[in-house]
Amino acid sequence: VPLEECGYLALFLVPEMKFSDSIDDMVKIIVIAHGESTASSMKEALIYQSAGADEVILPLAPFAMTSLPTVSMEEIPSDQPVSLLMNRLLFEEEMPALIQTMERLSKMNICSIYFADPSIAMIAEQVQMTSKLIYKPDTLMASPEDARWWLNQNIQAVCVSPLLTKEEAEEMTS
Repeated sequence: VPLEECGYLALFLVPEMKFSDSIDDMVKIIVIAHGESTASSMKEALIYQSAGADEVILPLAPFAMTSLPTVSMEEIPSDQPVSLLMNRLLFEEEMPALIQTMERLSKMNICSIYFADPSIAMIAEQVQMTSKLIYKPDTLMASPEDARWWLNQNIQAVCVSPLLTKEEAEEMTS
């Protein structure tokens, strides 16, 4: 794995607390694969789902900021539920493409959308997809006020910093 990818992958490998109303909404297994022999194609990534992975997260081009292989709208399977990584901060001129993408996604079998840019939350509300959002900023969320604000927007969950103490994490949910 190239050195510049180690830090990004570490964010997924370090245990995170994901707050939700239901334990059933918690992810038990997240598969992250990279490279030609693992998840470079959609077909290969979905093998993990059929093997029992609880969630397959696909980085959606051009809305994902990652060195992992991205997928296009056309590559998202219509017959299997998947989650999407849409964590890139967007420019104003990208809003028409985002609106069109979110409208298309609202008709698909999407479990969750991991996002960082507030414009995604605004558009998701317009297409009734707010409940599928998981706020996952690439900066470490350590503010209880920030987590509470996002949860009050009726999104599915927030990802908080794995560096918080148990007490700090509990404060975020109270």
